[in-house]
Amino acid sequence: MKRLVVIFIFMFSIFYCERDKSPLKPSATGDFAIYLLADRTLSAVDAAKESLEALSLVGDPIISTSDLAYYKWSTHSFTLKLLAEARLRTCAKSRQSTFGIPFIVVVKDERIYLGGLWYTFSSYAPDFPTIDVTDYVLKEEKSIALTIEKAWWGDQPDKRNDPRIYQALKASGVLIP
Repeated sequence: MKRLVVIFIFMFSIFYCERDKSPLKPSATGDFAIYLLADRTLSAVDAAKESLEALSLVGDPIISTSDLAYYKWSTHSFTLKLLAEARLRTCAKSRQSTFGIPFIVVVKDERIYLGGLWYTFSSYAPDFPTIDVTDYVLKEEKSIALTIEKAWWGDQPDKRNDPRIYQALKASGVLIP
């Protein structure tokens, strides 16, 4: 039985990550969400050259407030619930790139910033926030805290500290100091 559950989660995750979905729709799972791009050929570095509005998103978020066990604002760290971990792991394994897998942080229907799922083996220094997924892919660690790291360089304000994100996470009940 346990083996069937694991196979189901794995197959669900592959199906979720691979299918091309309709454009952005409001999330029924809360106001904060992280969406992947519909165009799987774009790296995060490529996507950073486009405006946020020009990028098409998949229909459902890969991470939403209902997927978060908690979000620690002071470090921008969070842990995911089991199904969200499986989705993220499957996506990260399917598209390993030294230029990152692009995502967009959205609050309600407003696009806040572009980021990238990142690997420590990349020698590229991104100028956008990243989530290091190396341990998810190579070590397959479960229930580890992930962190949205600030841009490695650049003189722009830290986009992770947008007050709309803070308010959405606070309202959802997952925010810790």
